[in-house]
Amino acid sequence: AFVDSPGVSPGPSHEYTARGIEHLAEAIRSVAVAHPVVDDSLAEQLAMFQQKADDLRANPSARDHADIVKDVFSAAADMLAHLQRTRRIDSPELETRIAALAQLARDVDGGEPLLQQQARVRKFFESSADVLDMLGRGMSIANARMVDHSAIDGV
Repeated sequence: AFVDSPGVSPGPSHEYTARGIEHLAEAIRSVAVAHPVVDDSLAEQLAMFQQKADDLRANPSARDHADIVKDVFSAAADMLAHLQRTRRIDSPELETRIAALAQLARDVDGGEPLLQQQARVRKFFESSADVLDMLGRGMSIANARMVDHSAIDGV
């Protein structure tokens, strides 16, 4: 929903990016919670996202904003890859999209002001929304297969 209607535009305050990070964390949490195995490290990493969003808001003129976003985006891509592996969703398209997310994270340039990289930021949020949707649908398919299988086994 944030990607389609963010409610705030990119600007010097970095509110758009901070809100996007918060929404990204919530979306990852939602997909992760749907799986019976959620480890504490994922929760800790998602809590770090909130801190990073707060860091963006704290000082709009700080020079480390691009580095902050790059770290968050890299962590998000790693988490999404982890979720795919732990759910055993075998999808070459999903793997390709997660690899593209990791590349988008690497493309954020720490030496360039974040405001000048808003196209990259927006692209990352849009692409991560697609990956999260695919992970969510993959979960539903996997769960449906488990239910069907258990019904056959008389469980």
